Amino acid sequence: MEDDDVSILYSHGDKPISQSDLVVCFSADFNRRQLPSSHEEAIESIWSSRCSANKTLWNGSKFRLHSVSTLESGRTQWDLGLTCYKDFLGTNFSPDADLLQEMGKNVAGNLQAFMADPLGVGCVLLTSDNQIVLLKRSGECAEAPLLYDVPGGHPEPGEISGDALNASLFTPEAIVTEIFSSILREVRDEVNLPLHSLSAPLLLGVALNKHSHNRPSSEYLVRTELSGSEVTTLYNTGSQSEASESTQVHLVSHDQLMNMQQTNFWQDLAPSAKGCFLLYQDFVKRSCCTQC
Repeated sequence: MEDDDVSILYSHGDKPISQSDLVVCFSADFNRRQLPSSHEEAIESIWSSRCSANKTLWNGSKFRLHSVSTLESGRTQWDLGLTCYKDFLGTNFSPDADLLQEMGKNVAGNLQAFMADPLGVGCVLLTSDNQIVLLKRSGECAEAPLLYDVPGGHPEPGEISGDALNASLFTPEAIVTEIFSSILREVRDEVNLPLHSLSAPLLLGVALNKHSHNRPSSEYLVRTELSGSEVTTLYNTGSQSEASESTQVHLVSHDQLMNMQQTNFWQDLAPSAKGCFLLYQDFVKRSCCTQC
């Protein structure tokens, strides 16, 4: 399961997990390592330049995925720290990102040691008539403009503690709840679907975006009780809070998704969508093998 644009960190295969099966260990030990002062200054310079070019940028906090492991109980554990959008642009998106990864490998034995690696979320949104929902990204988007993407975004530390980022509020339970809640909010805010029409998310696995030097995104399966035509109608009202991030909704059949690598449309997908689809294809194929 690999592509020129993405790789798979891990997959839950034919058994995607629910919120109760994910464990989080949250610690400052899992933040990115501090770089030498000249490189930290470069991060500030990149941020200043990007803000001058785009007045809408703001430096929100994000969770940082450090590592994934399987506990003796069989539950999955994510080791998380904190990072921010500024550090993401200054490391994963830096012109010197390859150098930063090489430094991480040499200093810490870890390519990602100095990278921000903010955790993303995305989902295969499956309608009641078995269609998958894609959005065409606006040309104003900083990442993957004009490509087709799955609904997605980030879990937000501020949703737990507010802008003050009170570390005492970051309990493992609160973080896991925010992670699973965040993908449902993204579907609501990007596609305009009411939360009550959505199923509880099932975690498929984690994909890495090679274009942003292995930025991780957790991918989910979310079902809606609405049909494809109902989804299209709600999207086209344009009343969703993040309407400016996309220009159209696009539906593909389940069969089309399962064979998409053999079509030209695969190259029109954002890397995040490719990672999500690879994990979903793995889930379906393994499920079929289990049933045979």
